[in-house]
Amino acid sequence: MQATVSRFFHWLGGIDSDVVARVPRTRMHGTAAGAAVLMVGVMAFAAGGFFAREMLHLPVGAALLAAGTWAMMMVSLDRLMLTSAKRQDRTWLTVALAIPRILVAVLAGLAIAQPLVLFAFREEVARQVQEDRQTEETARVRALDGRYGDIPKLEAQQNELEQELTNGPDITFKGNSEYDAATAAYDDAQDKLAKAEKKVGCEAQGTCGTGKAGCGPVCQSNMRVVDQRRNVADKANRTLREVESRLRRQGAAAADTARRIATPELARVNSALADRRDEMESDRAGIAADFAAPVGFIDRTRALEHLKQESPAVRWREWLFALLLVAIDTSAVVMKMLGLIGRKSLPERVEEEIEDRDVECLKVIEDAKDEANRKDAELIEKEAEILVELREEALREMHQETAKVEKEVWRATIDGWANSVRSQLTNSSGFGLPQAPPDNGNGGGPRAKPVNGNGAYGVSTPPPGRRFRVPRKRPSVPPPGP
Repeated sequence: MQATVSRFFHWLGGIDSDVVARVPRTRMHGTAAGAAVLMVGVMAFAAGGFFAREMLHLPVGAALLAAGTWAMMMVSLDRLMLTSAKRQDRTWLTVALAIPRILVAVLAGLAIAQPLVLFAFREEVARQVQEDRQTEETARVRALDGRYGDIPKLEAQQNELEQELTNGPDITFKGNSEYDAATAAYDDAQDKLAKAEKKVGCEAQGTCGTGKAGCGPVCQSNMRVVDQRRNVADKANRTLREVESRLRRQGAAAADTARRIATPELARVNSALADRRDEMESDRAGIAADFAAPVGFIDRTRALEHLKQESPAVRWREWLFALLLVAIDTSAVVMKMLGLIGRKSLPERVEEEIEDRDVECLKVIEDAKDEANRKDAELIEKEAEILVELREEALREMHQETAKVEKEVWRATIDGWANSVRSQLTNSSGFGLPQAPPDNGNGGGPRAKPVNGNGAYGVSTPPPGRRFRVPRKRPSVPPPGP
């Protein structure tokens, strides 16, 4: 069990088993390097899971999967650096090998440090989020009131039109010149009538005028004046009433005209006011929905920025978290780079010897492969030469057999043709050339035999349904040259 654990740590730390076997004291170094890589993986798993769960709000299963992926990526990068980093000719080149891994660690530290700060100051961040939301909501509501500032004007116009439709326009007699003149004439006639009546009364009582009581000639004269002035006052009163009646009729006509004009205008104003109110209520509902939503990552990040501006301690805490994460994440790689600076260590020299031995082995294997390939090429070439010779010999034998067969076929064809001609001459004239006796192997062709009822001899008759084909003589093909 202990050996298995040691091999696992050596594998994580990128330590060659051959080096450990030849230099036993590197066993502790390999175990420490593997433990450092494992610590990086554990930290990456915890940080990735926290970020996925708290910031991205992923389910538990998805958060664990993301954390495991992130941890495997970090461990793989560290093993790649530990196994592939070699001493270079110059120190700065050796240090430059670790720059990509350090950049990854810095970016990861900056990305994970913020969630850690949010978790550390979660209560302060929650309060700041509420304050920011209230401030933003108030600002948006004020902007909404300014955007819908025409609603009060529409409401005032609506009230004015409704009042005109309900009460009609106010009929004001004052200010009208005709009414003012009729009123002044009526008031003057009433005043003069009152003075004349007073004068008649005091004359009849004897308190003025002649000083004698009773209605004498002067009193009667004053009474006639009173009658005249009463007539003038009545006429002025009738004139005033006519003016008032005419003005009222004009006001009623104006009221009807105003109602006809105000009715469609009021409908238009009511429609516009209802639309604007609906739009404002919709915008208010949207604002309320925005600020009633759950607090997200952006809200907390914005609140954290406000806290950083108010308290520098929060900013310094975030930088400390980032530096701590970067230091832990790059510990294995940094130790590896420091080990490659300065005088070569014994494990390095042993590793170089093993590499040289492996190179020699590879060279020997390559030489053996080249020799085997060369021999294979020679064998293939010899096989090709043998195949060519065999082919030439086969072609020569084939040509000889072909010539022999052609000679026999032509001999049989000529004998058959001669027998056929002889038979035709015999049948047509009753005489002709003597018929050839059957061949007993002493002449007449090797394949001559009777072919018809007249005793003619020739080549074999083909079976029914088949035609006799005379083979064509093929030109002789010379055998291929070497």
